[in-house]
Amino acid sequence: MIITLYKIKNECNSFLYFLFFLLLTTSCETINKCDTCLTQKVTYYGSGDTLALQWLVNNEFHHGVEHFFDSLGNETVSLSYENDKLEGPMIKYNVNSGYPEFCVYYNNGKKNGPSFSFNENGTLKEVFHNNIGFAKGPGIIYNEKGDLSQYCYYGCLIGCVLFKIDYNYDNDSVYGNPIDVFQRTDLQNDTTLFNFYIADPPRYRREVSLVVEHERSLIEIKSLIPLNSANLFEFRVNNNSLLTNNYKLVVKLQSYITDNSYEYSYNFE
Repeated sequence: MIITLYKIKNECNSFLYFLFFLLLTTSCETINKCDTCLTQKVTYYGSGDTLALQWLVNNEFHHGVEHFFDSLGNETVSLSYENDKLEGPMIKYNVNSGYPEFCVYYNNGKKNGPSFSFNENGTLKEVFHNNIGFAKGPGIIYNEKGDLSQYCYYGCLIGCVLFKIDYNYDNDSVYGNPIDVFQRTDLQNDTTLFNFYIADPPRYRREVSLVVEHERSLIEIKSLIPLNSANLFEFRVNNNSLLTNNYKLVVKLQSYITDNSYEYSYNFE
């Protein structure tokens, strides 16, 4: 037997309850005919199937927090809709341990914000960041003991890993370039603006400097600091100065654990 409970909220905030017993079917027919009703639908399926709690506008568009359960009453998924699009966290649970398996944040129907995955015992396994549906920025992977296993940095180019570190206690493996210059803008007053991100991996000290090349030597102009917690930097320069000087961005990474150090550069042109 399949039981579907509808709880309808009308504009006057009064509630009507309808209990339907549906036999040999898995569909839920629309019963709410009002134009502005928010309906809570609770559906019980047969043995081994899912129990669902959902909120619908006019029995058609998803709006609100929804929960899904297995036949034993264990919650399997919770998510939230706004105007029929995913909004906020979507959490999938491990029914054996009760801990979350992963948690992904949505905005306007697309992945946007942090994304977490967990081991069966509830410890953190992976953390990534998404922007309008795609991975962007830093991502960290931990082993089962909770130690750092891998760091990677996704650039502004969709799906592109610019920089990666595989952590080993005695000798890390480092790949790519941590500098992501994603935008050059010509401003008024003959000025050019460069916007860029720089990866900031754990267990490393990062130094960011602006230098100018002069007679085969590099002269440091100033040390750069990020504009925000997302490690966004900017460099403004007069166009005449840009043409006559060889400006260079230099990034140094020094391991806190070993003596390993790495240096990277980018020429502003």
